[in-house]
Amino acid sequence: MKRSMIPGALIFFCIFAEICVIVMMVVSLYTAKFRLNVLGATTIAPLRREYLIFPVDSPLKYYYEPKPNTTEEERPEWLDYTAVYTINSDTLNERYEYMVDKPQNTYRIIALGDSFTFGHYVNTKDNWTERLEDMLNASPPCQDGRRYEVINLGERGYDAQYIAYRYKSRGKKYNPDLIIWHESGSGFNRIKEVLDPMVAQTTEQLTDEEKAMVSARPNTDPALDKAVRQMKKQYSEDSVFEQVYASWMDFFETREQVPVLITTFSYLPSRDMAKLKYWTSNRENTWIYGGLPNIYESEGGLPDGHPNAKGHELIAEYTFRYLSDLKMMQCGN
Repeated sequence: MKRSMIPGALIFFCIFAEICVIVMMVVSLYTAKFRLNVLGATTIAPLRREYLIFPVDSPLKYYYEPKPNTTEEERPEWLDYTAVYTINSDTLNERYEYMVDKPQNTYRIIALGDSFTFGHYVNTKDNWTERLEDMLNASPPCQDGRRYEVINLGERGYDAQYIAYRYKSRGKKYNPDLIIWHESGSGFNRIKEVLDPMVAQTTEQLTDEEKAMVSARPNTDPALDKAVRQMKKQYSEDSVFEQVYASWMDFFETREQVPVLITTFSYLPSRDMAKLKYWTSNRENTWIYGGLPNIYESEGGLPDGHPNAKGHELIAEYTFRYLSDLKMMQCGN
Protein backbone atom coordinates (compact mmCIF):
# COMPACT_ATOMS: atom_id res chain seq x y z
CA MET A 1 0.00 0.00 0.00
CA LYS A 2 2.79 2.37 0.81
CA ARG A 3 4.42 1.82 -2.59
CA SER A 4 1.15 2.76 -4.33
CA MET A 5 0.94 6.04 -2.37
CA ILE A 6 4.42 7.27 -3.25
CA PRO A 7 3.71 8.22 -6.90
CA GLY A 8 0.59 10.11 -5.81
CA ALA A 9 2.57 12.02 -3.19
CA LEU A 10 5.24 12.88 -5.74
CA ILE A 11 2.64 14.09 -8.21
CA PHE A 12 1.02 16.25 -5.54
CA PHE A 13 4.40 17.70 -4.55
CA CYS A 14 5.27 18.50 -8.16
CA ILE A 15 1.93 20.17 -8.78
CA PHE A 16 2.25 22.17 -5.56
CA ALA A 17 5.78 23.28 -6.52
CA GLU A 18 4.58 24.39 -9.96
CA ILE A 19 1.72 26.35 -8.43
CA CYS A 20 4.16 28.11 -6.10
CA VAL A 21 6.41 29.05 -9.01
CA ILE A 22 3.44 30.39 -11.01
CA VAL A 23 2.20 32.43 -8.04
CA MET A 24 5.64 33.92 -7.51
CA MET A 25 5.87 34.86 -11.20
CA VAL A 26 2.42 36.46 -11.16
CA VAL A 27 3.23 38.44 -8.01
CA SER A 28 6.51 39.60 -9.54
CA LEU A 29 4.82 40.72 -12.76
CA TYR A 30 2.00 42.41 -10.87
CA THR A 31 4.45 44.32 -8.70
CA ALA A 32 6.44 45.46 -11.70
CA LYS A 33 3.37 46.53 -13.66
CA PHE A 34 1.28 48.07 -10.95
CA ARG A 35 3.94 49.44 -8.60
CA LEU A 36 2.83 52.30 -6.41
CA ASN A 37 5.01 55.28 -5.79
CA VAL A 38 5.26 54.52 -2.09
CA LEU A 39 8.17 55.04 0.21
CA GLY A 40 10.68 52.26 -0.32
CA ALA A 41 8.98 50.99 -3.49
CA THR A 42 10.06 53.67 -5.91
CA THR A 43 13.35 55.50 -6.07
CA ILE A 44 13.44 59.04 -4.82
CA ALA A 45 15.87 60.08 -7.53
CA PRO A 46 18.90 61.99 -6.27
CA LEU A 47 18.57 65.71 -6.99
CA ARG A 48 21.56 67.74 -8.10
CA ARG A 49 22.37 70.51 -5.63
CA GLU A 50 23.46 72.89 -8.39
CA TYR A 51 19.82 73.03 -9.52
CA LEU A 52 18.38 73.63 -6.05
CA ILE A 53 18.11 76.43 -3.53
CA PHE A 54 17.79 76.02 0.24
CA PRO A 55 15.80 78.96 1.69
CA VAL A 56 17.37 80.05 4.96
CA ASP A 57 14.08 81.42 6.27
CA SER A 58 12.32 78.06 6.05
CA PRO A 59 11.38 76.43 9.38
CA LEU A 60 12.12 73.07 7.74
CA LYS A 61 15.72 72.00 8.10
CA TYR A 62 16.08 70.16 4.79
CA TYR A 63 13.64 72.16 2.68
CA TYR A 64 14.67 72.84 -0.92
CA GLU A 65 13.20 74.27 -4.12
CA PRO A 66 14.26 74.35 -7.78
CA LYS A 67 16.69 77.14 -8.63
CA PRO A 68 14.79 79.96 -10.37
CA ASN A 69 15.42 81.01 -13.97
CA THR A 70 17.16 77.79 -14.95
CA THR A 71 16.82 75.08 -17.55
CA GLU A 72 17.57 71.65 -16.11
CA GLU A 73 18.30 68.57 -18.19
CA GLU A 74 18.05 65.06 -16.80
CA ARG A 75 18.79 61.71 -18.40
CA PRO A 76 19.53 58.68 -16.23
CA GLU A 77 21.11 55.71 -17.99
CA TRP A 78 17.80 53.85 -18.27
CA LEU A 79 15.92 56.73 -19.95
CA ASP A 80 16.09 56.88 -23.76
CA TYR A 81 15.64 60.66 -24.01
CA THR A 82 16.64 63.82 -22.15
CA ALA A 83 13.96 65.42 -19.98
CA VAL A 84 14.10 69.22 -19.97
CA TYR A 85 12.59 71.30 -17.16
CA THR A 86 12.16 75.07 -17.47
CA ILE A 87 12.07 76.69 -14.03
CA ASN A 88 10.57 80.18 -13.95
CA SER A 89 11.53 83.09 -11.70
CA ASP A 90 9.36 81.80 -8.83
CA THR A 91 11.03 78.32 -8.69
CA LEU A 92 8.12 76.67 -10.56
CA ASN A 93 8.46 74.04 -13.30
CA GLU A 94 6.47 76.07 -15.81
CA ARG A 95 6.33 77.22 -19.42
CA TYR A 96 5.24 80.68 -18.33
CA GLU A 97 5.64 83.40 -15.75
CA TYR A 98 2.46 84.15 -13.83
CA MET A 99 1.52 87.53 -12.43
CA VAL A 100 0.99 87.50 -8.68
CA ASP A 101 -2.04 89.74 -9.13
CA LYS A 102 -4.59 87.56 -10.89
CA PRO A 103 -5.73 89.07 -14.20
CA GLN A 104 -9.41 89.85 -14.60
CA ASN A 105 -11.68 87.12 -15.95
CA THR A 106 -9.14 84.45 -15.01
CA TYR A 107 -9.81 81.21 -13.16
CA ARG A 108 -6.63 80.21 -11.38
CA ILE A 109 -5.72 76.73 -10.14
CA ILE A 110 -2.74 75.85 -7.94
CA ALA A 111 -1.43 72.29 -8.41
CA LEU A 112 0.36 70.69 -5.45
CA GLY A 113 2.19 67.41 -5.07
CA ASP A 114 5.48 65.57 -5.37
CA SER A 115 7.41 64.37 -8.43
CA PHE A 116 4.19 63.19 -10.11
CA THR A 117 3.00 66.81 -10.16
CA PHE A 118 6.42 68.32 -10.89
CA GLY A 119 6.69 66.05 -13.91
CA HIS A 120 9.83 64.08 -13.15
CA TYR A 121 11.45 62.68 -16.31
CA VAL A 122 9.07 64.41 -18.74
CA ASN A 123 9.53 67.75 -20.47
CA THR A 124 7.83 70.68 -18.76
CA LYS A 125 5.29 71.04 -21.56
CA ASP A 126 4.22 67.40 -21.15
CA ASN A 127 3.37 67.26 -17.43
CA TRP A 128 -0.27 66.96 -16.40
CA THR A 129 -0.56 70.51 -15.06
CA GLU A 130 0.41 72.00 -18.43
CA ARG A 131 -1.84 69.59 -20.31
CA LEU A 132 -4.77 70.40 -17.98
CA GLU A 133 -4.27 74.11 -18.56
CA ASP A 134 -4.35 73.56 -22.32
CA MET A 135 -7.50 71.40 -22.07
CA LEU A 136 -9.33 73.98 -19.96
CA ASN A 137 -8.55 76.78 -22.40
CA ALA A 138 -9.32 74.68 -25.50
CA SER A 139 -12.67 73.43 -24.14
CA PRO A 140 -13.59 75.81 -21.32
CA PRO A 141 -16.15 74.51 -18.81
CA CYS A 142 -17.57 78.03 -18.57
CA GLN A 143 -18.63 79.79 -21.77
CA ASP A 144 -18.02 83.26 -20.39
CA GLY A 145 -14.70 84.10 -22.01
CA ARG A 146 -12.61 83.50 -18.92
CA ARG A 147 -9.04 82.24 -19.16
CA TYR A 148 -7.67 79.33 -17.12
CA GLU A 149 -4.30 79.11 -15.41
CA VAL A 150 -2.85 76.00 -13.74
CA ILE A 151 0.24 76.91 -11.72
CA ASN A 152 2.52 74.00 -10.86
CA LEU A 153 3.99 73.99 -7.34
CA GLY A 154 4.93 70.29 -7.40
CA GLU A 155 8.45 69.27 -6.48
CA ARG A 156 10.37 66.01 -6.48
CA GLY A 157 10.59 64.08 -3.23
CA TYR A 158 8.20 66.30 -1.27
CA ASP A 159 6.12 64.94 1.59
CA ALA A 160 2.89 66.41 2.99
CA GLN A 161 4.75 68.82 5.26
CA TYR A 162 6.87 70.20 2.44
CA ILE A 163 3.87 70.43 0.09
CA ALA A 164 1.90 72.35 2.72
CA TYR A 165 4.79 74.71 3.33
CA ARG A 166 5.37 75.32 -0.37
CA TYR A 167 1.76 76.38 -0.74
CA LYS A 168 2.09 78.70 2.24
CA SER A 169 5.35 80.26 1.06
CA ARG A 170 4.84 80.24 -2.73
CA GLY A 171 1.28 79.43 -3.70
CA LYS A 172 -1.07 81.39 -1.48
CA LYS A 173 0.01 84.76 -2.89
CA TYR A 174 -1.43 83.78 -6.29
CA ASN A 175 -4.97 83.95 -4.84
CA PRO A 176 -6.20 80.70 -6.43
CA ASP A 177 -9.82 79.83 -7.13
CA LEU A 178 -9.08 76.12 -6.68
CA ILE A 179 -6.26 73.95 -5.32
CA ILE A 180 -5.61 70.50 -6.76
CA TRP A 181 -3.44 68.31 -4.52
CA HIS A 182 -2.36 65.24 -6.46
CA GLU A 183 -1.55 62.34 -4.12
CA SER A 184 0.75 59.92 -5.95
CA GLY A 185 0.60 57.30 -3.21
CA SER A 186 3.80 58.21 -1.37
CA GLY A 187 2.33 60.81 0.96
CA PHE A 188 1.20 58.47 3.72
CA ASN A 189 4.56 57.47 5.15
CA ARG A 190 7.20 59.84 3.80
CA ILE A 191 8.63 62.14 6.50
CA LYS A 192 11.39 64.24 4.92
CA GLU A 193 12.69 65.83 8.11
CA VAL A 194 13.30 62.34 9.52
CA LEU A 195 14.25 60.47 6.38
CA ASP A 196 16.63 62.90 4.67
CA PRO A 197 19.43 62.79 7.28
CA MET A 198 19.11 59.01 7.37
CA VAL A 199 19.43 58.80 3.58
CA ALA A 200 22.50 61.06 3.71
CA GLN A 201 24.10 58.81 6.30
CA THR A 202 23.36 55.57 4.48
CA THR A 203 24.53 57.08 1.17
CA GLU A 204 27.97 57.64 2.66
CA GLN A 205 28.08 53.96 3.57
CA LEU A 206 27.26 52.63 0.08
CA THR A 207 29.76 50.49 -1.74
CA ASP A 208 30.93 51.46 -5.24
CA GLU A 209 28.77 48.65 -6.63
CA GLU A 210 25.67 49.98 -4.86
CA LYS A 211 26.36 53.52 -6.09
CA ALA A 212 26.55 52.24 -9.66
CA MET A 213 23.17 50.53 -9.22
CA VAL A 214 21.47 53.82 -8.35
CA SER A 215 22.35 55.50 -11.64
CA ALA A 216 22.03 52.46 -13.91
CA ARG A 217 18.86 50.75 -12.70
CA PRO A 218 15.45 52.38 -12.25
CA ASN A 219 13.53 51.80 -9.05
CA THR A 220 16.77 50.97 -7.19
CA ASP A 221 18.14 52.95 -4.27
CA PRO A 222 19.99 50.96 -1.58
CA ALA A 223 20.54 54.07 0.55
CA LEU A 224 16.83 54.85 0.61
CA ASP A 225 15.91 51.24 1.35
CA LYS A 226 18.30 51.16 4.32
CA ALA A 227 17.03 54.52 5.58
CA VAL A 228 13.41 53.37 5.35
CA ARG A 229 14.17 50.29 7.41
CA GLN A 230 15.94 52.45 9.96
CA MET A 231 13.01 54.86 10.16
CA LYS A 232 10.54 52.03 10.65
CA LYS A 233 12.57 50.83 13.62
CA GLN A 234 12.54 54.26 15.27
CA TYR A 235 9.03 55.48 14.45
CA SER A 236 5.76 53.62 14.83
CA GLU A 237 2.98 53.73 12.24
CA ASP A 238 0.90 55.80 14.66
CA SER A 239 3.71 58.33 15.01
CA VAL A 240 4.06 58.70 11.24
CA PHE A 241 0.29 58.97 10.87
CA GLU A 242 0.13 61.80 13.42
CA GLN A 243 2.93 63.74 11.71
CA VAL A 244 1.27 63.52 8.31
CA TYR A 245 -2.08 64.42 9.85
CA ALA A 246 -0.54 67.54 11.41
CA SER A 247 0.79 68.62 8.00
CA TRP A 248 -2.67 68.30 6.45
CA MET A 249 -4.19 70.33 9.28
CA ASP A 250 -1.59 73.04 8.71
CA PHE A 251 -2.46 73.09 5.03
CA PHE A 252 -6.21 73.39 5.64
CA GLU A 253 -5.62 76.26 8.02
CA THR A 254 -3.48 78.04 5.43
CA ARG A 255 -5.81 77.52 2.47
CA GLU A 256 -8.69 79.15 4.40
CA GLN A 257 -11.82 78.88 2.22
CA VAL A 258 -10.21 78.06 -1.12
CA PRO A 259 -11.81 74.89 -2.56
CA VAL A 260 -9.54 71.85 -2.61
CA LEU A 261 -9.69 68.81 -4.88
CA ILE A 262 -7.49 65.84 -3.92
CA THR A 263 -6.85 63.50 -6.83
CA THR A 264 -5.34 60.02 -6.64
CA PHE A 265 -5.27 56.72 -8.47
CA SER A 266 -7.96 54.06 -8.49
CA TYR A 267 -5.47 51.48 -7.21
CA LEU A 268 -4.74 53.40 -4.01
CA PRO A 269 -4.99 50.91 -1.11
CA SER A 270 -8.23 51.20 0.85
CA ARG A 271 -6.31 51.88 4.09
CA ASP A 272 -4.69 54.95 2.49
CA MET A 273 -7.98 56.17 1.06
CA ALA A 274 -9.43 55.85 4.57
CA LYS A 275 -6.62 58.10 5.84
CA LEU A 276 -7.37 60.72 3.20
CA LYS A 277 -11.04 60.68 4.13
CA TYR A 278 -10.18 61.01 7.81
CA TRP A 279 -7.77 63.90 7.26
CA THR A 280 -10.32 65.77 5.13
CA SER A 281 -13.44 64.92 7.15
CA ASN A 282 -15.69 67.84 8.06
CA ARG A 283 -13.75 70.15 5.74
CA GLU A 284 -15.94 72.40 3.63
CA ASN A 285 -15.20 72.83 -0.06
CA THR A 286 -13.05 69.70 -0.14
CA TRP A 287 -13.40 66.81 -2.56
CA ILE A 288 -11.51 63.55 -3.09
CA TYR A 289 -11.38 62.06 -6.57
CA GLY A 290 -9.94 58.55 -6.56
CA GLY A 291 -10.78 57.72 -10.15
CA LEU A 292 -7.48 58.38 -11.91
CA PRO A 293 -6.73 55.35 -14.11
CA ASN A 294 -3.92 52.88 -13.67
CA ILE A 295 -1.45 54.51 -16.06
CA TYR A 296 0.70 51.37 -16.22
CA GLU A 297 -2.13 49.43 -17.85
CA SER A 298 -2.01 51.91 -20.74
CA GLU A 299 1.77 52.05 -21.16
CA GLY A 300 1.71 55.35 -19.32
CA GLY A 301 4.51 54.61 -16.86
CA LEU A 302 8.29 54.81 -16.89
CA PRO A 303 10.47 51.92 -15.65
CA ASP A 304 11.04 53.63 -12.29
CA GLY A 305 7.32 54.07 -11.60
CA HIS A 306 6.81 57.71 -12.64
CA PRO A 307 4.30 58.64 -15.35
CA ASN A 308 5.62 59.19 -18.86
CA ALA A 309 4.12 61.80 -21.20
CA LYS A 310 1.18 59.51 -21.95
CA GLY A 311 0.60 58.92 -18.25
CA HIS A 312 0.52 62.66 -17.60
CA GLU A 313 -1.95 63.07 -20.47
CA LEU A 314 -4.24 60.51 -18.81
CA ILE A 315 -4.01 62.25 -15.43
CA ALA A 316 -4.89 65.57 -17.06
CA GLU A 317 -7.73 64.09 -19.11
CA TYR A 318 -9.44 62.41 -16.14
CA THR A 319 -8.95 65.46 -13.93
CA PHE A 320 -10.42 67.70 -16.63
CA ARG A 321 -13.40 65.38 -17.02
CA TYR A 322 -14.03 65.33 -13.26
CA LEU A 323 -13.84 69.11 -12.99
CA SER A 324 -16.29 69.51 -15.87
CA ASP A 325 -18.74 66.89 -14.56
CA LEU A 326 -18.69 68.26 -11.03
CA LYS A 327 -19.17 71.81 -12.30
CA MET A 328 -16.59 73.10 -9.83
CA MET A 329 -15.70 76.13 -11.91
CA GLN A 330 -18.58 78.27 -10.58
CA CYS A 331 -19.56 79.63 -13.97
CA GLY A 332 -21.00 83.10 -13.82
CA ASN A 333 -19.41 83.92 -10.44
